[in-house]
Amino acid sequence: MKRAIFDIRKSDKSCLEAVEKYVVVYQNQVLLRILGEELSYEIMTATVGEDFGLAKVYENPQQLINTAMSLTHDFEVELDPEICRDYDGREYVKICVVHYLSDVYRVAHVLVENLEAKL
Repeated sequence: MKRAIFDIRKSDKSCLEAVEKYVVVYQNQVLLRILGEELSYEIMTATVGEDFGLAKVYENPQQLINTAMSLTHDFEVELDPEICRDYDGREYVKICVVHYLSDVYRVAHVLVENLEAKL
């Protein structure tokens, strides 16, 4: 079985206000943004890439949104996906709020596996 490979990195996005900011990067594309701090990390799909890095926004945003909305409670994190719009009117999905970065890993792993299954 092929194993989903992605990175969780500190974000360099300057316009976002949060104690801690991270992104989940897959094939040099930003899939998820993580904002908050321990005990309250909000996980959402990304609408734009990073400011100074090579990571660009995911090439198929509708597929990312559809995949995020289809995530189920198959693991230890309670999901509550909701479609929202960013300051520029682009759709994104608020997936859930988690306590620890290890929870982010679980959500990202399932998301990437589901995206790879659609390729």
